[in-house]
Amino acid sequence: MYQEFSKRILILENRSYDSERNTSSNQNSSLKLSLEDNGFKVDLYTDLSLALQSFHDDIYCMIIILMRLTKNESSNLYNKFKNIDKKIRICFLNK
Repeated sequence: MYQEFSKRILILENRSYDSERNTSSNQNSSLKLSLEDNGFKVDLYTDLSLALQSFHDDIYCMIIILMRLTKNESSNLYNKFKNIDKKIRICFLNK
């Protein structure tokens, strides 16, 4: 069961893609601030392996993935997180 007092969201983004567009970094900051203003604690990761090491069952209520991925990459990443927490909600936002 998710801890009600700790609404946490994990954001995984690809910084190397952000350097191609100045605005996407600002949009990600706005997303993080907006979520925090609405009562969520947001953990932002740019390294997939570090995000997977830090991810545990029942800590997060959602994962937002801000990366350009192929269908196979998306499926593999989805399965990695779902193998750890079957109830996690995952949102892929393609840039």
